[in-house]
Amino acid sequence: MGKFRAYANGDFSATHTMTASGLRPHFHSGYVIGYLFSGRYRCRLGHAQQMEYRPGEITLLHPAEVHQDYSSEQERDYLTLNIQEHLFLGGLDDYGQFERRLPDFFPPKIQADRQIGSVFKSLRRALDGHDPERDYIVRSLAVKVALYLSHHFASTANASCESMSGKDASRWEIRRALDLLTDSYTEPFDLDQFSKVVGLSKYYLEKVFKKSTGMSPYQYVIQLRVERAKALLASSPKSIIEIAMELGFFDQSHFTNAFRHFTGTSPLAYRVATR
Repeated sequence: MGKFRAYANGDFSATHTMTASGLRPHFHSGYVIGYLFSGRYRCRLGHAQQMEYRPGEITLLHPAEVHQDYSSEQERDYLTLNIQEHLFLGGLDDYGQFERRLPDFFPPKIQADRQIGSVFKSLRRALDGHDPERDYIVRSLAVKVALYLSHHFASTANASCESMSGKDASRWEIRRALDLLTDSYTEPFDLDQFSKVVGLSKYYLEKVFKKSTGMSPYQYVIQLRVERAKALLASSPKSIIEIAMELGFFDQSHFTNAFRHFTGTSPLAYRVATR
């Protein structure tokens, strides 16, 4: 994956990465805000939308929005913030943000202004440095970004609550499927049983689920486990094998391969980078 440094807590995670490698389709549990310092960043959103970012531009993604990072000829230097929904819905009260609302990103790319660009440069210095107040500095800067997003991209309704017509009824089943997976992702996954619970045939469920999310139901389960693993690796004293077993992986090898598939690095390397 190249060089990277990371920080994570229950409200957000921040990762500074320098790499030319790509990543297979994946998603993040929170809102993604990425700032490109140098190089070129190309990705695919969903099935078809191709995006390219130049230095100074910001990537904006909603929670669970599937995207694929493409490899590049030259190394790209970028910082990614992954901010959880609950920070917008109550965690900013102490900072004068009393309207609890989620941001609605549109379009998925903006040109950074000087103020927010300066915040990301300060974040990069804090992540890469060894200041004894590093945790406080990173959190205060992440909160600045969250406040900026809350003010500039406020939504009047949850971004996922789009209008559905009768002919799109299958989307309701997919939404139900996503909720069910989110509630049970640590349990053994059986597609036959899962399709019966959702109320769709196995083959149709796989087809519409992948069209909607960019992943198969099983891949989505594994990604949910990996997202939870990232939080545990950063904050829990549990061993890697304990985390693997808790999240429903067969063994540590299964966990390591899945984690590397979605993040480009190993669980151990991620743990070291966040501490």
